[in-house]
Amino acid sequence: MKNLYKSIMIRIFKNPFYIFGCMAAFAITFIVAWNNSPIQLPIKGDTNEKMIFVSAAMVAFFTIFVPLITNTEYSDGVIRNKLISGYTQEDIYKSSLLAHMTAAFVMWGVYMLAGIIAGAKVNSKFILSNIVILLAVLSYVSTMMILAFRLTKMITLIIGAMFIFQLYFNFVIFGNLFISLSKGVLNKIIVIIYNIPALGQWFSNTYLGEEFNNPGRIIQLLISVLVIIVCTFIGTYKLNKRDLV
Repeated sequence: MKNLYKSIMIRIFKNPFYIFGCMAAFAITFIVAWNNSPIQLPIKGDTNEKMIFVSAAMVAFFTIFVPLITNTEYSDGVIRNKLISGYTQEDIYKSSLLAHMTAAFVMWGVYMLAGIIAGAKVNSKFILSNIVILLAVLSYVSTMMILAFRLTKMITLIIGAMFIFQLYFNFVIFGNLFISLSKGVLNKIIVIIYNIPALGQWFSNTYLGEEFNNPGRIIQLLISVLVIIVCTFIGTYKLNKRDLV
């Protein structure tokens, strides 16, 4: 599986869309987060808070990128060639998942660098909040991988990916309402469910979020890890028995 991982990493790091994405991650983060930037967006807060706010762009990016790369491997016959070489579909899935997670980690690193250069205050809260964002993005990548490997037609795949993104976005909007109307044990349960989607964790980390929709950073990290484990299981479940059309 090591060779599979290396091959997909090479394809990712040579991909113009990914290179552009990393450049955009740096530029957007720096421009928005830098307090002395000539371009001031209507975003409140200090550099640290502005950084967290723009981190949602990484979720949007991987909504497109994960399906794009995976579907290209299907259409170009790359995945079929890997199967002919003796690898299983589960091997291909796990190596691709790890590669996309690595790509997300690198982009997150670019985002962090831009924020620090822009003047972010590096303290324990800053580090923990952004680690939460990283794990949330990784959990989102694991979600996109399920679609990418199950839906082999590009149009269907893109529709499915955009549907998930829109569903998560609306989940945040209505989730805040349900949280504010609930109390006691029900409230705690809704808060946990609210933080399962990556955008839920993103919102609770921004200045727009409040303590009522945040179960705690450690719990958020545990939720993301659990999402990754569950999504990986779902994504690989009986995958080797599937016939490629």
